[in-house]
Amino acid sequence: MDAFKILFKLKKKRIEKCKTQKDVARISGISQSHISEVENGLESPTLRTVEQIANSLKVNPLELLEIVN
Repeated sequence: MDAFKILFKLKKKRIEKCKTQKDVARISGISQSHISEVENGLESPTLRTVEQIANSLKVNPLELLEIVN
């Protein structure tokens, strides 16, 4: 089986939507520090976190994920 990696594209999508980490934190209920850690690859988000962040940006959760080989 080929290995694959899921990339979390939060920062790119957040900037496209003209939102700050603080905005996303306030709307999603997730701490700004956790959002920063996820954006910088220091933490892996749970599916629930992906969903909360996507909802705060008004995008489909799949828009925040990219599967690469």
